[in-house]
Amino acid sequence: MATGGKPLRKFTGAFQALAQKVGPGSPPMTTKDFTKACSELQSLFHLMGDEAEFWYDEYVPKVEQMQSKSRDAATLEELVEQDMANNSVKAADSNTTILLRLKRALEVVKVLFEQLLKGRGVEFQSAATTAYMVVFAAHHEKLIQNIVIEAIQSLPTRAWLMSKINEEEGDVLIEIKKYVDASEVVINYIDDIFASKGIEMDW
Repeated sequence: MATGGKPLRKFTGAFQALAQKVGPGSPPMTTKDFTKACSELQSLFHLMGDEAEFWYDEYVPKVEQMQSKSRDAATLEELVEQDMANNSVKAADSNTTILLRLKRALEVVKVLFEQLLKGRGVEFQSAATTAYMVVFAAHHEKLIQNIVIEAIQSLPTRAWLMSKINEEEGDVLIEIKKYVDASEVVINYIDDIFASKGIEMDW
């Protein structure tokens, strides 16, 4: 699928806008706003080509599931409260499980970007491996870990990806720093929802 334009700027801009809505006295984060920001990540998966198909297939359906749930739960907190009322928090297809998986997806992109910000010599595959090991590896069996790490080695190089993003590398680094800062606010907000409900994020 062709992306065109400036997909990275759209992605980082969406999370900056979302983060700006978080703060003392602010209304609860809406499911609609959250999923709208999350949907912008899809274009970055397309930039990585067929090698990122696994990640795309894992991520996009969860965003779509949560978008459909926004009709019944206006806020992220309401999503979790519905599961608590139904005693289904840790069910495979529960609102809470989907929210947790999306949070981890945002975390893995955050760690990936943090690695790329360490220097121009950091290759994309190395950054992606670190991000996977930090965020997801503990939740996967060794066989799955090996499959994912092998797949990561087929991802594009840093130079190739920078050219596809349609930005100068200096501008790319500015944009990914914006995402790192904004996503931290959003991730912490979700962490606070889980903590306030006494829910551990161990599944």
